[in-house]
Amino acid sequence: MPTCNIRPGTPADLTQILELDRRLIAYDVAFDPSLDTGWSATGEAREFYTARLEGTEGAAFVAEAEDGTLAGFLVGAEAAPETYRRPVRLAEAECLFIDESLRGQRLGQRLMDSFAAWAKERGIERLSLTVSARNRRARDFYERLGFDDYDVVLERPL
Repeated sequence: MPTCNIRPGTPADLTQILELDRRLIAYDVAFDPSLDTGWSATGEAREFYTARLEGTEGAAFVAEAEDGTLAGFLVGAEAAPETYRRPVRLAEAECLFIDESLRGQRLGQRLMDSFAAWAKERGIERLSLTVSARNRRARDFYERLGFDDYDVVLERPL
């Protein structure tokens, strides 16, 4: 198994992150068919990831294999406070993906630990994320990391 280094992402990682994001969406569309499988190729995606990689809007962390290829990534940012709740500084882990062949090596946990440290350095009090209710494997992973249901969004077709 290759060894991976966890490090902050840089703008030079953009092309590889967009490819990993494409794979993330291709995987997640089984749980949420409303996802746009072409989003990773849009200017909006480039702007979103560039802002995190540059650190202007959030942060990015990558799992880099010895050969320089990225095995995974996590991006996140401080979330805007909800005005109807007591003010709490909150950071949202927006996207996390690990190459399927490298799952089970604690890369996701190490990426999440790096993001949590980034948030804590900024005085953020809580972490949040959104996961498809039907993606049991991802939910189990996040629950092992201490995440628990907070809000539950229910939908129905019309």
